[in-house]
Amino acid sequence: MTLSSAAQPTSSSILIFFALLIFIIAVRIYRNFRGVRVSGARTIGYTIFYFLFGGFFVSASFFDGVPMIYVVPDAVFLILAAVWSYRYSDRRILFWRSSSDSSIYYIGGVIIYLIYLGGLVARLAVEYMVIGPSAFTFSLSSAINPSAIAGFAVTDAILTFGIGLLIGRNIRVYKRYRMIMDGKETVSIRN
Repeated sequence: MTLSSAAQPTSSSILIFFALLIFIIAVRIYRNFRGVRVSGARTIGYTIFYFLFGGFFVSASFFDGVPMIYVVPDAVFLILAAVWSYRYSDRRILFWRSSSDSSIYYIGGVIIYLIYLGGLVARLAVEYMVIGPSAFTFSLSSAINPSAIAGFAVTDAILTFGIGLLIGRNIRVYKRYRMIMDGKETVSIRN
C-alpha cells in the first residue's frame, strides 16, 4: 500500500518537526537548569511520557526489520540504567521549597535528560537517513540493509539507556518528594 503524494511528508515538514522538537528540548533543558516544580502526578506523568515516547521509536525499529533478538540488550540497558540512575542521581539533585507558594522544586540531573534527548534525536536522524521522509508516516517499511540495522540497534540502545536513566532519576525524585511531603526530610526555602 502506498500513500498518495499529498499524504507523503515533505522535507520542510520534517524540518519543522525537528525544529519543534529542538525547541521543546531547549525549553526542558532551560527549566532543568532553573528548577522544576515537583508533584507526584507530574513526576509519574513525565516518566510514563518519556518511556512511551522513546519506546515508540525503539519498538518501531522491530517493524522496520531489526531482529527481535535486540530486545534483550535494550531491556538490559533500560534496567541497568534505571538502577544506576536511581542509586546515583540523588547526589546530583537539589530540592527546595518556594517561599512564595510553598511548592517543592528540584534542580539537577540535566546530563541524564541530555542523554535521553541525544538518543532520541540520533534515533530520529537514523530513521530519516535510512527510510527517508516516509519514515514519519509511521507505516511499515520494507526490509533494511545490515548497516541500517546496526544504526537502529546502536541508537535504540542509546535511547533505551536514556529512558532507563530518566526512569531511575524520576523514581528518586518521586521518593524524595514523598519524604519531603511526609516531613521525613527538610529542605531549604528559596525565592
